[in-house]
Amino acid sequence: MQEHTLTRTGNVPLAFAGEQLARESGRWHAGVEQNRWHEITVYKTAAGRVVVAITYRTLWQGETDYHAVEVVDDLRAAAAVLRAYVPAEYLLGYPPALEGTQFALKQARLQRSLEDRYRDAVTAVLDALDITEHVD
Repeated sequence: MQEHTLTRTGNVPLAFAGEQLARESGRWHAGVEQNRWHEITVYKTAAGRVVVAITYRTLWQGETDYHAVEVVDDLRAAAAVLRAYVPAEYLLGYPPALEGTQFALKQARLQRSLEDRYRDAVTAVLDALDITEHVD
């Protein structure tokens, strides 16, 4: 087991012993380097808990990274955390004062792109975790 210490925005770091189960970075998407993206990492602690770390990364001046970390009991709960996360929550993008202009359309496209790329990253992580939903 490796020791991990994760940054949490607005909170003290979280430290635990465990192993990394899955990781996905959206820095590169469809062969294009992004200037805003999410990094998702899922760990299993030595005690059997699951840690979900979601980081919003940005290279844009005036925006800052955001680090969210949740500790849950199992992989299904981890999947629920990933699905419940709002990927555009910390996106600033174009100033609100420019709403009603062509920038409103650009803001909508920017938000949609970030959300789509986040969902792609979640899909890759859940595939790596081999979580399957069965129906009868």
